[in-house]
Amino acid sequence: MATTIGQASAPPSEPGAGFWLPELPTGRYQGADFLALEMKHVWNKSWLFVGHSNELTAVGAFKLFQELGRSVIVIRGADNVIRAFHNTCRHRGAELLQESKGATKRFVCPYHAWGYDLKGNLVSVPDAEDFPCLKKEEKSLLAVRCELWRGLIYINFDPSAMSLAEYMMPLSAEYADIPFEKLVPKFDLSYDLAGNWKAVYDNFLEGYHVSVVHARTVGNQLDGNSCSQVLYRNGHGRMITKLRRQNAPLLNGEMDESIRLSDRFKQSVEGMMPFPNGTFVLDSVSVSVLHFWPVGHDKTRIKTLFFALQGGNNQDNEEYWAAFKQYQDAIMAEDQVLLPGIQRNIDNGTSPTMVLKNDERLIHGYHQEIDRLIGPENIDPQLRVARHIPVEG
Repeated sequence: MATTIGQASAPPSEPGAGFWLPELPTGRYQGADFLALEMKHVWNKSWLFVGHSNELTAVGAFKLFQELGRSVIVIRGADNVIRAFHNTCRHRGAELLQESKGATKRFVCPYHAWGYDLKGNLVSVPDAEDFPCLKKEEKSLLAVRCELWRGLIYINFDPSAMSLAEYMMPLSAEYADIPFEKLVPKFDLSYDLAGNWKAVYDNFLEGYHVSVVHARTVGNQLDGNSCSQVLYRNGHGRMITKLRRQNAPLLNGEMDESIRLSDRFKQSVEGMMPFPNGTFVLDSVSVSVLHFWPVGHDKTRIKTLFFALQGGNNQDNEEYWAAFKQYQDAIMAEDQVLLPGIQRNIDNGTSPTMVLKNDERLIHGYHQEIDRLIGPENIDPQLRVARHIPVEG
């Protein structure tokens, strides 16, 4: 069922010769006001990616979610359950953990040494006799909703949000054959870029630029003009791009049949795009996971995780993964040249709208979901998306 935005007329039921995408107003990419709407209605109410359960295999293993001005501890407990807590001591608000990842047997506040167990229970207070009214059972760490989908860890700051399983349901059937649970983390990268998070994210939702910008890297393997896209319920998307050569992993090299992720990637590479900010690049031998986080209205951090398939011959091949990392840096460097100029032209008004090609529909699609969540009545009429497009699932 299609999602209707505002009073716009309905498009054709299926994209085809008569299908077109309206221009997007770039005011949506400007200033702090629109970002404030997104923070309130989108970021604080959507399921947000943290990592993979295989990053937290041991009891007490943790990593911090440190985006959107928040700090959240995600940790595996002694009962093998992965939980999330605000990284906030209940005494005077100090952050309990400073390292982005590691392992601990319990949480001890570095300020006044209040201690908590791995379930977040307050278990020790120095000079407890000086807190005559303190009830420890009422001062546990504040929990954050934390759920897993196929081994992937997500958090949500909205206690009334739908379950992660329901949220991801439109993608579940499409990717039932992908062994996400068996992915092994190899390395992560972080890039800070000038530009609104949406301007940066847009760059990863289309193949139109690949043969131009990435002619010396990924353009050798991907036919950007072959890109096909599908928009799903809850704002999710899927992008399929044909390979120029059959069985060609994105990193140059020959296919090793022992580590094939799925037979579906013999002739194409896919992008799975969970809303609001995810891109999972799936090829024959690996999964690259990118997320795009607003640091301000005109700055973005790209956080990336790269995975091998458990048991594959390349799982422990450090030379291969060092080359993969270098390759990813080269691709990102090509994108970074253009993005600051795009934001400058948006900010100075010389790019008042964005013209979208039909196979850039994922860009319009997530804007459509943003408007649905914010509520068109809360958005300046000049900044609303102009019409809806069909969604599946």
